[in-house]
Amino acid sequence: MAAAQPAAQPQFFHITPVRPVEELRKEALKAQPPIERRDFLRPDLVELVKLDPTIKLDIRYATNRNFLSTPVYEEARAFMQRPRLLLLDEPSLGLAPLLVTEIFRIIKELNENEGLTVLVVEQNAHIALQVANSAFVLEVGRVALAGPSEELQQHESVRRSYLGY
Repeated sequence: MAAAQPAAQPQFFHITPVRPVEELRKEALKAQPPIERRDFLRPDLVELVKLDPTIKLDIRYATNRNFLSTPVYEEARAFMQRPRLLLLDEPSLGLAPLLVTEIFRIIKELNENEGLTVLVVEQNAHIALQVANSAFVLEVGRVALAGPSEELQQHESVRRSYLGY
């Protein structure tokens, strides 16, 4: 009979310092911040909180060990890199209607106030066309229609097939 093996062994993260920790600590306490040669960047996380005052920065949501089972701050981390283009794949997927409205309000605000170009792939055509400057309608993987959002909202086939009126 074979010996019982544990099903899974926990993985522990371990850092081996290159020098003794006490030596590094003393060196760190003596260190001076670098001299800044240019203006500081605006504080990004503060700006994100201003976009939505209900955001609560909680470390538990930075991992996948929260009630959503997904990191909540991935977008915040992306904004810290000051992108010129933000790609979002179905940001409304699985969200309550009020949250969808809020997400798209923030997307529009980022575009208008920060000059951030946002490319959104979204099945909720109604809200996507309300927020977008221009849009592409894909059918079976091909561009069926393209143009300013206001024009596409008035297009008969878009209204019938995607907007429900």
